[in-house]
Amino acid sequence: MVNDEKNSIKDLPEINVGVVGHIDHGKTTLLYKLTGKFPDTHSEELKRGITIKLGYTDMIIFKDKERYNNKGEGTPLRYVSFIDTPGHEMLMATMLSGAAIIDAAILVIAANEGIKPQTREHFVALEAKKIKNIIVAQNKIDLVTKEQALKNYQEIKEFLKGTDYENSPI
Repeated sequence: MVNDEKNSIKDLPEINVGVVGHIDHGKTTLLYKLTGKFPDTHSEELKRGITIKLGYTDMIIFKDKERYNNKGEGTPLRYVSFIDTPGHEMLMATMLSGAAIIDAAILVIAANEGIKPQTREHFVALEAKKIKNIIVAQNKIDLVTKEQALKNYQEIKEFLKGTDYENSPI
């Protein structure tokens, strides 16, 4: 976290990124790996191992001479606030309330399961909210063969085809 007067986070451009997708596709774990912070903090979530309420975590993106990082090396460029949304169908209303405050999204799809019903519903919610930018993260690729990961990639490309997100990075 940047604390000195010269590099205060209040002076950085901010973006809110929603992390959406089917239950157990690894949204919370992905956020933990990106930020080093665990967004599930409610006791019931910790006990059950699922996201129930909106979770939040954040990081600052820095740029040194050669690369971007979140380690505090270089010049601070942007403050990123992540909203971890629940993937269970019964918690869709909670996901939608999180979608109201996001500027961009990461759609997480587990390679060992592919596109599931909540993947589709969360995708429709992003379209309805007119979220302009998404990244699709094919997660859990360590659980499948290279061939299966490539097959899933093609299925994701087909899923995005004809939508505003057709050229989104995967």
